[in-house]
Amino acid sequence: MTGHDHDPSPGFPPVGELVPHEAPMILVDELVEWTPSAALVRARVRVGGPFVRAGRLPATILLEYMAQAIAVAEGMGARASGRAGGGSEAGVLLGTRELELEVEEVAVGETLDIAIEQKFADMKLASYACEVRSGARRLAAATVNVMVSGAVEVSA
Repeated sequence: MTGHDHDPSPGFPPVGELVPHEAPMILVDELVEWTPSAALVRARVRVGGPFVRAGRLPATILLEYMAQAIAVAEGMGARASGRAGGGSEAGVLLGTRELELEVEEVAVGETLDIAIEQKFADMKLASYACEVRSGARRLAAATVNVMVSGAVEVSA
């Protein structure tokens, strides 16, 4: 059983319904918290994951975990607003600024909490502040810029 097959947090659909990926490329497991401008997504680093080698995940791959957390939040936003597609809309990672990697790698078995907060959205472009933690330990942080089908401006 893969992580995204288990029961989602109450009130949220499985992440497989929110992102345009299929196994084994779905790296995140569940949407834990969501508002239109922020989300908390959880993932467990698993043996056999597409980027895991010798029981370790290179820290650079945490950027993909951030991008997938954004996709989950955007998919939930599409579903909540009734937009066409109802989730799983395609998006593109445009780039990142200020990527901070606090570790070189992450061990299999670690649980990752990926917090994202939308800082800007205009038409189809959006920017998110992202942070990945394992327990109390910060593993990575970045500002991630994406193009999404349904980005809407966040009201102040």
